Amino acid sequence: LSINHQKLPKHDMLVAPEGMLEDDIAGIIGANYLQNFDVEIDPANNTVNLFKPFNCDRSPVYWTKEAATEIPMEVGAQGHIFVKASIDGQRVRAIVDTGAPTSFLSAATAEAFFGLKPGDAGMEEIGAAKNRDGSSEPVFRHRFSTLDMDGVVFQRPWIKISKNTLSSRADFDLLIGVEQLRDLHLYISYKKHRIYTTKAFATPVDAAILSGSH
Repeated sequence: LSINHQKLPKHDMLVAPEGMLEDDIAGIIGANYLQNFDVEIDPANNTVNLFKPFNCDRSPVYWTKEAATEIPMEVGAQGHIFVKASIDGQRVRAIVDTGAPTSFLSAATAEAFFGLKPGDAGMEEIGAAKNRDGSSEPVFRHRFSTLDMDGVVFQRPWIKISKNTLSSRADFDLLIGVEQLRDLHLYISYKKHRIYTTKAFATPVDAAILSGSH
């Protein structure tokens, strides 16, 4: 497997059941591949860059002189990126998922922490999600005041809520997806267990300086 002529280390790949992926997607490149690299996600330029792991003590943020936020992360056994987060001041266990289009909160957490249940004011039903047995569960969304990802604050985020989106066996409450992450320029260092973030459209450094950087 290669990305733009960059060969990736050999790993086993799972075969997805029919219907699991969208028609225009052939497969998913997961953390079992990506954790061999430092991963930069640049929404402003619609680019993903893969680097050899960065070993210096200084910040790897090379694209701007604006202040970057450094977020400690844990990498779970399945490659999930865990970060500290809070919703409206309530601490939750969260994962960062750059492959998920939206952010999801488990229905159990929504009820236990915020008292949110189907039919409540502010719980807007927006569709349904299928269970493995073919049945479906309604999907809701709720606008919270703030989502704080360990110092990076998103104002008035819409977050989806569903019983079956996050498994009862999952060891996290919140999945932070692209709906929020697209506002950030991300540099994920699996080796250093850090995420470095700036605004997606941060002021770029001078091209002459950039040519001699990372």
